[in-house]
Amino acid sequence: MNHLHRSGAHVPRVLALRNGESAPSREGYTYEVHALLPHADPYRDAVSWSPFASVAHAHDAGRALAELHRASEGFRAGPRRTGLLVADFRILGSADPMAALLRRVAAEPLLAAALAERTWQADIARVLLPLHAALAPFLSGLTPLWTHNDFHASNLLWTGNDAGSRVAAMLDFGLANRTTAVFDLATAIERNAVEWLRLEERANDIAHADLASAMIAGYRAVRPLSVAEARALPHVLPLVHAEFALSELAYFHGIAQSPVESAAAYDDFLIGHAAWFGTAEGRALQAAVRDAAA
Repeated sequence: MNHLHRSGAHVPRVLALRNGESAPSREGYTYEVHALLPHADPYRDAVSWSPFASVAHAHDAGRALAELHRASEGFRAGPRRTGLLVADFRILGSADPMAALLRRVAAEPLLAAALAERTWQADIARVLLPLHAALAPFLSGLTPLWTHNDFHASNLLWTGNDAGSRVAAMLDFGLANRTTAVFDLATAIERNAVEWLRLEERANDIAHADLASAMIAGYRAVRPLSVAEARALPHVLPLVHAEFALSELAYFHGIAQSPVESAAAYDDFLIGHAAWFGTAEGRALQAAVRDAAA
């Protein structure tokens, strides 16, 4: 966030103690304090995966994300080391995702325990690996970049509360990690253009292709997509939640010890969301994203 702020991105300034410490730990808790921003928050009460209120908001959010990516260039830190509640693209961004996943499971006891009684290798081979195979030809053209990875309407502040307001600032970098620009753009589409919480209703109108297309148009107006990025984007989209879902699964199983949340992380977030892209509506959204990125 300090790098982004110095680079001119509209993010809060991180405040530090007199000794320069910006994330002090006290009695088992770690604190981070950001400067107050005087902007509107029209989505403050929106639940997760709520769509943008207008195409204009979606377009301007895409523009803001592209500006964020430009500001992020030059930040060279390595990927985050925690496997808990953080987005990542090291498994599905690799040439052999199953081998990479097996290494991660072997290195993370909480994740191994969460997967122990599930048919996870068969499920991943059935649902995720075919999606990865479609993405694989374009992976070498994706440049690593530190990204937000949770770019949705309620993590943005706006110039006003009406449909014509514009993005004024970006908040909540808790999932930030070294992924790629296309991964972050796909995540933003998945967060803001698919109403996942209505999936259990068996609704067939949860996707908003107009919002996805507007986001891509706004993004491209500031940062044009390379040929590899444009071709990769519709194939990254079904996979963006998978690695975060693994971290959620490890957390809910091993730390929160919540069977209900663990089941949601596995059945819905890891497998269910990716599988949805095999439905008619999911394929239509992918096609809209492909056309908008071309």
